[in-house]
Amino acid sequence: RYGIPLIISEAWADAITAFQPGSGAGFGQNFYPQNILGPPDPDPLVNEYNPSSDSQEILSLGEGGEIILEFTDNYIVDRQGPDFTVFENVFYFFGTSDPFIEAAYVSVSQDGENWYEFPADTMTYQGFAGVKPTFNSLQYQDYRISGGDQFDLADVQLANARFVKLTDLGAIKKEGMFNGDFDLDAVVAIHSEPGQPAGLAENDASGPQAYRLFQNYPNPFNPNTTIRFQIYHRSNTRLEIFDIRGSLTRSLLDKDLSAGEYRISWDGKNSQGKPVASAVYIYSLTTGSTRLSKRMLLIR
Repeated sequence: RYGIPLIISEAWADAITAFQPGSGAGFGQNFYPQNILGPPDPDPLVNEYNPSSDSQEILSLGEGGEIILEFTDNYIVDRQGPDFTVFENVFYFFGTSDPFIEAAYVSVSQDGENWYEFPADTMTYQGFAGVKPTFNSLQYQDYRISGGDQFDLADVQLANARFVKLTDLGAIKKEGMFNGDFDLDAVVAIHSEPGQPAGLAENDASGPQAYRLFQNYPNPFNPNTTIRFQIYHRSNTRLEIFDIRGSLTRSLLDKDLSAGEYRISWDGKNSQGKPVASAVYIYSLTTGSTRLSKRMLLIR
C-alpha cells in the first residue's frame, strides 16, 4: 500500500496538437477542446436514429477542416481486429438503414510528422470516418456494439500510433441542403498500452517510420510543385499521383534508389501530358512494404 501510485490511462485521446477549421466551422467551438477529449456523448438516448447534437459534446471541423488528436497517457497498439474508433454524429433516417454521411479522411502517426493514411473509397465510403452511426455510446470500447467507424493499424502497417488526424472530405459529398461537414464526437482506443512506446526513435531503419515523405512546396500550387522524400536503404521506390477517387494520374518515379534525400517536381500534367484540373490530389511514396501518402492542392 506504500508502493508506486497506480497511474490509470484512459481509452480516449488526451490532447489536440493542431486544428485548422474549414469554412462553415463554428458549432461546438465554445466548448473546444473539452467537447472532443473524452468518451463519446454519454447521453443514453444517443443511438443510430438520434445522434448527438450537443455542442458540449461535438465539434464541427468545417469544409476541409483538419484536426490532430494525441494520446499522451497511453498509445494505440495493433492487435487482433480494429484498434481504435472514431465517433461522429452519423444517423439513419427513420425507417431506413440509409446513413447521413459526413466523412473525413483518417491518418495516424507515431511521431506527429510522418503520417499514414487509411485507404478510402469515395464511391463506397469505406475507409472514411463519419460513415457509421453510434449505436451504444456507453460501451465505447466494445466495437461489436458501440458503432462508430473502426480502424486497424495493420492496414497501414504500423505496430502502434500516438496521433490521429481527421480531415473533412470537403465538397465532394453533400447531404442535400446541408453542408455535410464532419462533426467529431470522440476518438477512442480499442487496444492500447499505458505510457509511451519505448525506443521509438531507435527502431530499426527498415521500419516504416524510417522513411519520410514531406509536404510538397509550394502548396497550393500552379502549375509546378516539388515533392521531397527520404529513404534509408536501397530499395525499389515509386512516387505516384492519384486523384481524390484513387485513380492513378501520373507515375513520377519507379526505380531502385540508394539511401538519401530526393526531390522530384510535378508539372500538374497527367500520364498523357495534359494539364489536370484544379483539385486535391494524393501523392504516394512506396518503398517495399511501406507506403506514405499526403494531399496537395492544385489551383488553376
